[in-house]
Amino acid sequence: MQKLGSLLEVMWTDIDYMDEYKDFTFHPVNFPLEKIMKFVNTLHRNGQKYVVILDPDGLWIDMNGISNFIDPTPTPFSTLDDPPCRINNAGIRRSIDNKTVPATSLHFDVMKEYDVHNLYGLLESKATNVGLINSTGKRPFVLSRSTFIGSGRYTTHWSGDNAATWDDLAYTILSILNFGLFGIPMVGAEICGFSGSTNEELCQRWIQVTCCCSRMLTDGMLFFCV
Repeated sequence: MQKLGSLLEVMWTDIDYMDEYKDFTFHPVNFPLEKIMKFVNTLHRNGQKYVVILDPDGLWIDMNGISNFIDPTPTPFSTLDDPPCRINNAGIRRSIDNKTVPATSLHFDVMKEYDVHNLYGLLESKATNVGLINSTGKRPFVLSRSTFIGSGRYTTHWSGDNAATWDDLAYTILSILNFGLFGIPMVGAEICGFSGSTNEELCQRWIQVTCCCSRMLTDGMLFFCV
């Protein structure tokens, strides 16, 4: 990419590098540690960085919205587990308990999940930020799926899994603009969509939109626009 004049600053690797998707492991065949170390050293000599889901240059925090892929049974007559408001998830108005911990769950017997749900991602980002500073002595880079008020002090953000649809391309524009107002200027979405089958025109338009943002991600590559 350097030969093509690309201003590449960071190379990213998603969970594919792991051995059976286990944290702190490398796949012995597809991502042998010796070759990865040689590759990363080459990047560092070029003044570039390497970020995986877990690594010392930066941390990409995933699935930190207390997601468990289970729809709990709402507590009868509870206005917390099943409030009037709904979440627009993939164009479907879903309950706030969708694939997560019930809102009536208690923390330390006093705090309801409804009140502290979004603090999980914030506090994890803060702990990761502080941990990287203490371990490296350098300004850290953190990328988090889950964010809350104040998260911009500790982490950047991407909007999570989306779909290869024109509607989700439109949502990308809204997400990027909104998070600028939320104090998280480095934000982006997955180009062409994470799920479903994309097409050439959709990808072209998505790239045209996101080349103006601070962060670009496809399911195989993530890079910065400068």
